[in-house]
Amino acid sequence: MSLKHLKYCQPEFYKFSEDSLFLANESSKLIKDNFPKNYPIRGLDLCSGCGVVGIETMRQLENVFLFHFLELQGLFQGFFHKNTVFFLNQDERNKVKFYNSDFDSFSSSKLYSNIKYNLIVSNPPYFKKEKNREGADKRRNLCRFFSDSDFTKFLQFIFAFLDKKGIALFLGRDSEIEYDIKTFLEKKSKDFEIIKYKSVGLTSLFMGRFLDK
Repeated sequence: MSLKHLKYCQPEFYKFSEDSLFLANESSKLIKDNFPKNYPIRGLDLCSGCGVVGIETMRQLENVFLFHFLELQGLFQGFFHKNTVFFLNQDERNKVKFYNSDFDSFSSSKLYSNIKYNLIVSNPPYFKKEKNREGADKRRNLCRFFSDSDFTKFLQFIFAFLDKKGIALFLGRDSEIEYDIKTFLEKKSKDFEIIKYKSVGLTSLFMGRFLDK
């Protein structure tokens, strides 16, 4: 089923692509293949927007303990709330929480410093400003480009909040993020790996996880 038929509530300035459904479908399959049937999933939709990826992932799993949604732009919260009411039942809604925060603020908060997620999913802003032209709408630009952050900080955030037995799945274009991944792994390669799991069109699905010792 396409996003058009699912009728997610989304802002006019930015419509999420079918890549979001691809990510959710692959995430749920990997969870079912790699975790015991009743293993409690503690999920995070990073750079969540209106929640499409995380909500669609939840709908395909039966063992969600909690699912958090982290988004820089607070204006998405209203759309997120409407989507949870439409697509999730009350029990599922009790397990979700929307955080309007940037990486640094979330990471430095004592309230969240001990949280570890065993599933992190993300369709992040992966375009580079030096390779692509910014548009007139600043809100849309924030969905496509990291502004006060960068892709390396995105990877560092995943490294900090991913459980040792967990998996992180994120989308990106090789030409936009391959240097950042390489640089990051040069410092973390003994502990962590990031592999290209699948590709669809120009976009690739990457998987990050800690290495067994």
